[in-house]
Formats: sequence, C-alpha cells, structure tokens
Amino acid sequence: VTQTNVRAGQVTQTNARAGQVTQTNARAGQVTQTNARPGQVTQTNARAGQFTQTNARAGQVTQTNVRAGQVTQTNVRAGQVTQTNARAGQVTQTNVRAGQVT
Repeated sequence: VTQTNVRAGQVTQTNARAGQVTQTNARAGQVTQTNARPGQVTQTNARAGQFTQTNARAGQVTQTNVRAGQVTQTNVRAGQVTQTNARAGQVTQTNVRAGQVT
C-alpha cells in the first residue's frame, strides 16, 4: 500500500518495494523523499519548509515526524524500530543498524 498526500509547492518522491506500507504526508514548501524496501512500514510526516529524507531497509518500522524549518535524515537498517521527532529549526540525523530500537 502506498499513500501519498502532497500539498502546496513541495516535491514528494516515494519509491516503494515488495510488501511494505509507505505513507508520505508532505505540506508547504518542503522536499520529502521516502525509499522503502522489503517488508517494512515507513511513515513520514513533513511540515513547513524542511527537508526530510527517510531510507528504510529490510523488516523495520521507521516513523519520522518533522516540524518547522529543520533537516531530518534517518537511515535505518535491518530489523529495528526508529522513531525521530524533531521540532523547530534543528538538524536531526539518526543512523541505526542491525536489530536495535532507537
């Protein structure tokens, strides 16, 4: 299942592969890129002038909620859950590997 809801002057790119659910909600002047691979759930909610990039691989759940003028980059690998909640003008980078919860 791939669901893409885009609003007002942004670029949204969703690449979904092989048995996952990808949901991308993009609002108001940002770039959102979601690359999802075999058997995971990827949810990206991007708001108000930020860049959000989520790369998810192989059997994990990735949830990224970003707000208001920041850059958030999440790279997740191999069987973990990653949740990143970023607010108000910061840079958040999360790199997680191999079977953990972050």
